[in-house]
Amino acid sequence: MRIAAARSSSASRAFDAELESDTTFVGVGLMIGFESGEKVPVIEGLATPRDEDQLKALGAASATSGAVALFHAVGITPEAQTLADAFGGRAPERIIDITPADIRRVLAHLSAVPDGTPLSAVCLGTPHFSRMEWDRLLALLERNSAARIPIYVNTGRETYEGLVRDGKMPLIQAAGIRVVTDTCTYITAILEKLDGAVMTNSGKWAHYAPGNIGATVAFGSLEDCAASTAAGSVVRLGR
Repeated sequence: MRIAAARSSSASRAFDAELESDTTFVGVGLMIGFESGEKVPVIEGLATPRDEDQLKALGAASATSGAVALFHAVGITPEAQTLADAFGGRAPERIIDITPADIRRVLAHLSAVPDGTPLSAVCLGTPHFSRMEWDRLLALLERNSAARIPIYVNTGRETYEGLVRDGKMPLIQAAGIRVVTDTCTYITAILEKLDGAVMTNSGKWAHYAPGNIGATVAFGSLEDCAASTAAGSVVRLGR
């Protein structure tokens, strides 16, 4: 993957399949924020996203580690069908290659604790959970044992109202989920306990929560987070 920076832009080439996941988009976003600062990244070689939520995670992470307000992904975002389109005839200031090892390294920095560490909570939805993310989470929780720790999910009021209309609240409550609307759990004192680590799939939450609320953070995929709620401790699948 390659990111290349022009005076108002930056670019990223192919990745192995193991990293074409939600966490990859978080890692790419963090790398781009570090390298681009306030510039507009142009990413070449990004895996085709499953949905807009993966691009949302990338954007949130890049705005967290840098000050990126806009990015172009070649062949993915509509204004950047080609690299030439993305740069609009300008030359890049610099080109930065991002490897799978780079992504693993930056993601490893989001976790302050090892696998098996007891958890006090799981926090999801920074940025706010979409309805598609809710559907994924509820399906994952149905396949796991009952949650041993609370799950906090930040979501927008409109999304929450849709869940209520569709009769999802009994399932959400049975899963031990605490819905938080219109704010994020790394900003305000919402979590009841911080005696253990807190797990999240959000690069933004993992970045800000230690300083804002004093949380010790474990980072993982949504699948990891769902499995960890049943275990009550940090679980990362596939290891």
